[in-house]
Amino acid sequence: MHFNTKKLIVALDSEEIDYSRKIVTQLDSLVSFYKIGLRTFVTDGYNFASEMKKKGKRIFLDLKLFDIRSTIVETVAKLSDLEIDFLTVHGDPSVVEAAVMGRKNKEMKILAV
Repeated sequence: MHFNTKKLIVALDSEEIDYSRKIVTQLDSLVSFYKIGLRTFVTDGYNFASEMKKKGKRIFLDLKLFDIRSTIVETVAKLSDLEIDFLTVHGDPSVVEAAVMGRKNKEMKILAV
């Protein structure tokens, strides 16, 4: 079977970070793009995403952020340090605007859900 590994995104949304690490290790040569969900992110997901970026992986953080403007701006600015590829925020226009204002990495795509 042949598939385009650049278009495949594998979802990592386990409450066990070690399980997610095991999946990434097993798929290392086959997959270059991973979605990290909220359950995984709250179990050391920031460091996990950083490790994966150092290995050359693309990262989609599916966090669906929703908060006041200043919190979104500051949070997205901090997440920008990871050089992630995609980030989800709540679709409220003020949240989307704050996320765009906060991103330092202009290559990071903000997805409204």
